[in-house]
Amino acid sequence: MEVSNGLRAQRGAAGIKERAAEFADREVAPRAAELDREDRAPFKTLKKLAEPGFTGLCVPEEYGGAGVGFLSYILLLEEISRADAGVGVTLAVHTSAGTLPILDYGAGEQRTRFVPELARVAKIGCFALTEPESGSDAASIVTRAEKVEGGYRVSGHKQWVTNGRAAGTTVLFTRAPEGVAAFVVPMDAEGVTFGTHARKMGVISATTDDVLLDGVFVPEEDRLGEEGRGLRVALGTWTAAGSG
Repeated sequence: MEVSNGLRAQRGAAGIKERAAEFADREVAPRAAELDREDRAPFKTLKKLAEPGFTGLCVPEEYGGAGVGFLSYILLLEEISRADAGVGVTLAVHTSAGTLPILDYGAGEQRTRFVPELARVAKIGCFALTEPESGSDAASIVTRAEKVEGGYRVSGHKQWVTNGRAAGTTVLFTRAPEGVAAFVVPMDAEGVTFGTHARKMGVISATTDDVLLDGVFVPEEDRLGEEGRGLRVALGTWTAAGSG
């Protein structure tokens, strides 16, 4: 991603906040009501956010981001959410749950392969953990990854997936032979379909969907960390996103 020289130079959190506020007033607020009325994910807005590097704000430069730190990213989210909470949630899930776990827990090759396209929003990221019977209790999930030659076959039902049908990549949690496992899965993989699209009272442009998996093949090299360590990925992601 070509991060603008202005954003690279303006590393102070106050400067980022000022630029984010200007962007929110100019590009986000005028479209908020329309996105809510049409129940439409904010693709065009995210693409515009990517132009100055906002979508990769806290991603290191070596992976295509701006590398300006987490505080600046939080201030960006505050300004974007002030204009449209749906866009703010879409960006927050894309970054905190769909991108940063790959940076934190992925191998070097996984970071190189997945993160740059997320930083520039060539793909939108999401996080698929919750299920109809398990809520956010990662230890109780029943979506299963069966070990096969070269990887896994995954089947199950994920619910309340923010960015679901808008996403190109998901961080997916399953039960595997050795415990909970985490994977990076393309949303256009054979066997991935979508169920219920949630009709919400607010934050409407942050699309929320059921994701159905029917024998989806996931190569072993797309597992995040060791099999059986998926809970660490899930809980670490929540902690980082919640604490800043």
